[in-house]
Amino acid sequence: MSEIDGLLSMIESRYHPIPIDRLPAIIGLAETVYVLCHDHPSHPARLIEALMRLQDLLTARIRTEAGILFPLIRIGGSPVVAEMVARLRIDQGLAAGQLDDIRAMTGGFRPPTDASPSWRALYLALAGLADSLAAYDRVMTDQLFPRIVV
Repeated sequence: MSEIDGLLSMIESRYHPIPIDRLPAIIGLAETVYVLCHDHPSHPARLIEALMRLQDLLTARIRTEAGILFPLIRIGGSPVVAEMVARLRIDQGLAAGQLDDIRAMTGGFRPPTDASPSWRALYLALAGLADSLAAYDRVMTDQLFPRIVV
C-alpha cells in the first residue's frame, strides 16, 4: 500500500464515521438534555438544530471525499482535484464555523455548575467531537492536500 493509500484509508476509518457513528448519539443526548433542562437559563436553545446542521455539512463533505475525491486520487489524479480541494477547504470552513457556533452557545463546552449528568456527558462528548474534527482538518490540510495539489 502506498503512503497516500494508507493516509486515505486512515481518514476513511478514523474520521469518515463521525457523522454516522458519533453525531447521532450526541444529537440524541442533546434531545434528552433538552427534555430535562430546556427551562434552565443556561440551556442552549438551538443546540439540536446546530448539531443537525453540522451533521449535514460533514455528511456532504465526506460523501464528496469518499465518493469522488479519494477514488480520483487512487487512480492517479485528475485535473478537477485542485478544484475539489478548494471546495473542500470551503466545506471545512463551514463545518468549523458551525462548530464555533456550537462552542459559543455552550460556553466553550462548559456546563453550568448545577448541570445534570446528561448535560455534563453531552458537553464532554461535544469537546471530544471538536477535538476529533480539528484533528481531521489538520490531517486533510497538512498531510493530504499538499500531496495531491501541486
